[in-house]
Amino acid sequence: MKRIFQLFVLGVSVLAAGQSYAAADVYTIDDVHSSLGFSVKHLMVSTTHGAFKEYAGTIAYDPVDPTAFKANVTIQAKSIDTDVQKRDDHLRGPDFFEVEKYPTITFTSKTLTGKDGVYTLLGDLTMHGVTKEISLPLTVTGPIKNPMGGDLIIGLEGQSTINRQDFGINWNKAFDNGGLAVGNDVTIRVALEAHRKSEAETAVPSAAPAATPEVTEAPTAEPLAVEPSASESVSASETVASEPPASEPAVSEPAAVQPPTAVEPEADAIEPEESVPAGDEPAEATQ
Repeated sequence: MKRIFQLFVLGVSVLAAGQSYAAADVYTIDDVHSSLGFSVKHLMVSTTHGAFKEYAGTIAYDPVDPTAFKANVTIQAKSIDTDVQKRDDHLRGPDFFEVEKYPTITFTSKTLTGKDGVYTLLGDLTMHGVTKEISLPLTVTGPIKNPMGGDLIIGLEGQSTINRQDFGINWNKAFDNGGLAVGNDVTIRVALEAHRKSEAETAVPSAAPAATPEVTEAPTAEPLAVEPSASESVSASETVASEPPASEPAVSEPAAVQPPTAVEPEADAIEPEESVPAGDEPAEATQ
């Protein structure tokens, strides 16, 4: 009986944990209103500040049940920015982050303990190919209704210190007086604003029923004028060329005028007088 009771309590605990996690809302980090910064000593006397400009992540949070907290953040190592281009290029190179070989820095939460918005967050930080557990005191504000419109929002702020050499970032330069060019302790500062995902983003889409296609009558196509192809054009040209041109109406020439027929003289026509040869004329009579 005692064994059965223990199993019952265990089952209720597991069920309650599952229900509490299901009740946690999922928030997306708003990088426009957030910052992931750091600071480190320079020459042991001053502090250099920087930040990572490109990152993304999600946070599951239930203010009633901190055990439902989950956080996953990915940072682009090449986005490191200290406001000095030459220094940033040095930090991206083989002496420090080696961004070509290790392009991302990630953080995955493990546990969140505390109450009333004041917590201690434990999680795995992976940087420069090395994973270490870190502890981050964290304050969570909200959730509240976004006064600018939209869904719920929360705010998270925390600060912690890590040793960069724990992650294999060892470059330094020692001076005669015992000082170092760069400190080993790096202070991490987190200030995040996150917005709850809409139900449309978190819900698993169900298969929509197949829509019955609407049958519409195809419009009657007007006959298209078919232009003859090149070969057909040539054939037509040849046909036209082979046909004789239409004959023009013949113009009749005027009939030739026949000359009048010569009239034969009648038989009783008067014969012309015979001419008297010269010298034969009769001499006039001598008076």
